[in-house]
Amino acid sequence: MVNTFVGPPLVPADPGAGLICQYGKDLGSGLPSSADLVLSTSLDRAQAQQLAAVVREIDLAPPSGALRCPAEFFGAVTVIALSYPGRTDVGLWYSTSGCQTLDNGQIGAFEGGNPSFYQGFETTIDRLSPPAVSYDG
Repeated sequence: MVNTFVGPPLVPADPGAGLICQYGKDLGSGLPSSADLVLSTSLDRAQAQQLAAVVREIDLAPPSGALRCPAEFFGAVTVIALSYPGRTDVGLWYSTSGCQTLDNGQIGAFEGGNPSFYQGFETTIDRLSPPAVSYDG
């Protein structure tokens, strides 16, 4: 799969490190707080580069057709931070329930009908930082 979006990818290539923070409580204000942090996973350079490479491959085309999303669990969000030597760090907001999305505040990707999202990105992030909260009943 190749990114088909005409603009830039969600993240630059070649990060030096990363951090994945999973939040699992109701966020109320829409912003995670340290009290809601369920799991924090530090990424070394190789892991951060692997995650960035997968994120760069996500198809950013908007979904087409009708999609049905599972129930959303408010507060189920993961914040991904990638640091880059000599340039600004990049943060990604990953909504991990309902219609899952990933965005950098300017552009985003949608899980529905997007194999590069659910086979590439989700598989990789779940391996690097296994989901700490289950919403299966």
